[in-house]
Order: sequence, then C-alpha cells, then structure tokens
Amino acid sequence: MQKTGEIVIGNRDGEHVSIRVASARDVEGWFGAEVEVHCDEWRGKINAEFYQDELVTFAEEIRVLHRNLTGIAQLVPIEPYITLKLEGDGKGHIVVDGVAQRTLGADTQLVFRIEIDQTYLPQIADAFSTADPPQ
Repeated sequence: MQKTGEIVIGNRDGEHVSIRVASARDVEGWFGAEVEVHCDEWRGKINAEFYQDELVTFAEEIRVLHRNLTGIAQLVPIEPYITLKLEGDGKGHIVVDGVAQRTLGADTQLVFRIEIDQTYLPQIADAFSTADPPQ
C-alpha cells in the first residue's frame, strides 16, 4: 500500500496515535490506512478503512475544538476500526479517547486514553484535512 503523509496525534516520541493513509481511493470512495497506537507500554497496529470526507469532517471538528477549547471532536467512521474522541476542558488540556480493533465486531479491542495540549490541534487538523487521497 503506497502511503501519503502521516497524521500524528500526541508526541511521536511518547504516547500517540499515527495514521498513514494510502495514496489512492477506489472508485466507490474508500481508502485504506495503517494505524498505530502507542500508549503507556501498549502498542498496537491495525489496518483501517475510511470513506471519502470522513477525515476532512473530523478536521473541521478539531478546528472548532481549537477555537473554543471546550467541546468534543469525534471520528466515528462507517467502518470503525479506529474511533477517536478529542475533548477539551476549556483550559487547553485535550483528552484523546480511542478504541482500535483489528476485526469489526470482535470482542478484542484496544481502549486507550492519552492527553495532549491544545497547541497540537492546528497541526492535527491540517493533517486530517489533507489526508483524503485522490480517486
């Protein structure tokens, strides 16, 4: 799978989620991505599928969260291999809650929480807004 840029939520050298999107989507609008989660000593890697504009919509929600510093931005794709919820406390602290699963509908899931600073949000939003590959 040829990949475009990488989206990183958190600190690359510490706790983070990274998403590497495939460089093309199919004629129906689907595209793949490799997702890695690093949280405490836990590490997981899965392949995920996204539908066109799911990541762009999430980017818009992240921009609103950055402006207000309170509220929620959520990524809940049609195929929920990875779900993310970013929630601001109004003071610049952002909690990232997520669930990753290798097989849809399976009982085995990695549930994680990391904390980031609001200063990460513009870069994260920019990365998500440009992540949808061309058809």
